[in-house]
Amino acid sequence: MAELGDIRAALETRLASAPNLPALVAWENVRFSRPSNALWVETETRRTSIRPSARGPNAQLRHDGLFFVRIHQPQANGASASDDLADDIRKHFPLSVDMAAGSVTVRTLYAEVLTPVNDAPWFVTTVVVSWYTYTAQ
Repeated sequence: MAELGDIRAALETRLASAPNLPALVAWENVRFSRPSNALWVETETRRTSIRPSARGPNAQLRHDGLFFVRIHQPQANGASASDDLADDIRKHFPLSVDMAAGSVTVRTLYAEVLTPVNDAPWFVTTVVVSWYTYTAQ
């Protein structure tokens, strides 16, 4: 579905303007070489549901989903750099911010930072952005 591409573009465009975002970003399904010893970020867009939201001649579908931003920091370098970046990204996706791309306007429900995990050789902190949009049925 073309809508998912537009949704991804809206979310990634918003992320690209986040303060302190590193230059090394692994955009979804774009060739990327992982650095060996530098902080980098990867993205993933998931649609969790598509449901009718209105019936009749102007019927609409509501699309809900999650946008994952994973911050990879080399292990043994402390947590403060990834914590600070995660907080900057979370704040960059406030409640009900509008993000338009192509045929959709995407809105946020919330953004939160998950508990970091060690995934050798990385310390990974994930920011989750819950989003929704409406399209014609």
